[in-house]
Amino acid sequence: MGGDDFLNTEEEVGTEEPDAGRKYGLFSGLTIQILKWVAIILGSIIFVVTVVVVTLNIMDANGVRTAELPTSEALRQPEPIYDYFTGVGEVRGQTADRENTFMIEVILGIDQDATALQSELVARRSQIRDIVRRYFANRTEDQLLGEDNEMVVKQELRARINDILRSGRIREILFDEYQIVPF
Repeated sequence: MGGDDFLNTEEEVGTEEPDAGRKYGLFSGLTIQILKWVAIILGSIIFVVTVVVVTLNIMDANGVRTAELPTSEALRQPEPIYDYFTGVGEVRGQTADRENTFMIEVILGIDQDATALQSELVARRSQIRDIVRRYFANRTEDQLLGEDNEMVVKQELRARINDILRSGRIREILFDEYQIVPF
């Protein structure tokens, strides 16, 4: 009978259930594998974030600021060279809160060899002084003081002065004097 074993019908065929080794329910093998990988990924993310936060706190405690780290020479753009118009002079007045006096001396940076713009600035000197005076008179001490506020003041003043100019643009505003003192 050696070759006819496959024809032997004495054994019951199909008595085993087709899925006898598989588990059913809420946590099958595939679900457990997925949950395991999700847990590994979340753990890795939490670990990386923790390391970054701790590192930044240590650097900040040691006085190293990430914004002040030196950049490569190739990436650093040289500061442009401007001609400076100093003819605006000192402007004085009261702030909007009526508790302080401001004393401001504005210097305007313009492109080099912008002779038409220099002539226009001389002609509009009184208008520029008035723009500066009105700007500071409409602001409170809190709006004018502080390094961040000073940058905002420079940007807004530059935009207001540029609005009246026709021969060119102000590229930079510097303050030779910037004082807000109690009245």
